[in-house]
Amino acid sequence: MRVAFLLGLALLAGCNDNNEATFKDIAPEGTDLEKVVEDIAPPPVAIEPEAVSESDMDKDQITGDSCAFYKEGSETPVVIMHDTSGVMKVKGKTAPLASDAGAEPIFGSVKPKYVGTEFEVEIRPSARGTGADSFAATAIARDGADRTVWEAAGELRCRMEAS
Repeated sequence: MRVAFLLGLALLAGCNDNNEATFKDIAPEGTDLEKVVEDIAPPPVAIEPEAVSESDMDKDQITGDSCAFYKEGSETPVVIMHDTSGVMKVKGKTAPLASDAGAEPIFGSVKPKYVGTEFEVEIRPSARGTGADSFAATAIARDGADRTVWEAAGELRCRMEAS
């Protein structure tokens, strides 16, 4: 009932002439707004990335330096990243990713964060480098509400584009 009341107040706030009132402005004092949002938001849905290969990417997107993330104990990567794009496969469907252009590269021109339509992937390597290198790393996928839906330790294998 409390959630319905607060949602109603939020809708009313959006109806004023100058749209200055926010949900925070009209909520009763002491309301834990994060708890209200948590109560009405659907729970995060865990994902399990599948093996992916270069053939899962559009050939036009395979450019420049590259890195591939391998989960511990796996011989096939679950995330492949290039200069401006990457790919991950979930439930048999390829999920194209775009690099976060503002992020500092982790290897050559490969960025640590890639964003897709359903989730974003962040790679946290133990080191940053150049040349043909391999690093221990952690991969984290988050949904649109910035909630972790997958995390794995593994190895990041990178190579520089031949010039």
